[in-house]
Amino acid sequence: MMVDQKREPRKIPVIKVPPGTMEAELRAKIRTFEQRYERDSEQMAVLFDLGAVRETGEILEWMFDYRVLQRLEGKETPTDGILGTTSEPSTKGG
Repeated sequence: MMVDQKREPRKIPVIKVPPGTMEAELRAKIRTFEQRYERDSEQMAVLFDLGAVRETGEILEWMFDYRVLQRLEGKETPTDGILGTTSEPSTKGG
C-alpha cells in the first residue's frame, strides 16, 4: 500500500462555547453527580484528594468538571489548586 505524501491534514471541528454556557452546563452536570452520590462537590474533592474514594471514570469526570468550574469562577489558583492562595518567592535573605 502506497502512502500519499500530499494528503490534506485532517481538520478537527471546533465548537466555540460562550463561558456562561459552559458554566451552566458544568453546574448541571455537577449537580447531577452531587444528587447521585448524596454529597456536595467540595466534600467529594477533599475525599478524592485524600484517596478516600475509589477513582471511577464517573468520579474522575465529576472532579475534572468541578475543578474546571472552580477555575472559570476564579476560585482556584492555577498554580496549586488551593483556594485563595498563590505562590510567592521567599523574602528571607540568604
